[in-house]
Amino acid sequence: MKTLVLVLALTFVLSAGCFAVQATIDMYADNALLALPQVPLNPDPNAVFASSGIDPMYNIQRWDMLAQGYVGLDDSGVYGNMLLGDGFWCAGTAGQTISYEAVPDGVPDGSGNKTDMWISLPGAGLGNGGSAIIGNPFAHSVDVDKGSYSGDHIFFTDGTKLLTWGEACQDPYNWVSPVMTYWAGFGYDDVWFDNTAGPYQLDPGKGYWIATYRDNLAMIIPAD
Repeated sequence: MKTLVLVLALTFVLSAGCFAVQATIDMYADNALLALPQVPLNPDPNAVFASSGIDPMYNIQRWDMLAQGYVGLDDSGVYGNMLLGDGFWCAGTAGQTISYEAVPDGVPDGSGNKTDMWISLPGAGLGNGGSAIIGNPFAHSVDVDKGSYSGDHIFFTDGTKLLTWGEACQDPYNWVSPVMTYWAGFGYDDVWFDNTAGPYQLDPGKGYWIATYRDNLAMIIPAD
């Protein structure tokens, strides 16, 4: 499986001389749980939001998995850069569009092959995981399942074992929750590993809550 750690994606692309494209995220509600669908060429929040009409200062907040709490964008600089795979809350107006220069969808190589993406899930450092807000790191929807109703298109690893979502959320492993939750604008809705109810895919531009039950995991989302 071809993979790329997300924090290294921009370095990889620039060294390969990849061209830039425009990435977009639609504000589907006045308060929306979002995620970047493509690697920004300039990950500074002010650059990402420059043409959106939304001032990110005091209007975006991410979830810090180690601290298990929110970090808002303010003058302290603690918020840091915006990273692929990280979900965040954004306050704005429904219908606004966030547009920024980005790496093409899936960080393609010279032959156009997209890259499977890793999202780090470090946990809170106490051995029993914690909550996280992740995002679909692609500009296209990704099915969580290939028709088997077993969550066989999303993977998790502890560095030794590689499990499907269905395996990782059940005995004997129980690494993660069987559901990811997103804000639909009027309430929360769920994506289940086995398509129990609701949508069966992770959509571009959306953030999703997931719970982990052990530290130092990574989530792997295939490019196709």
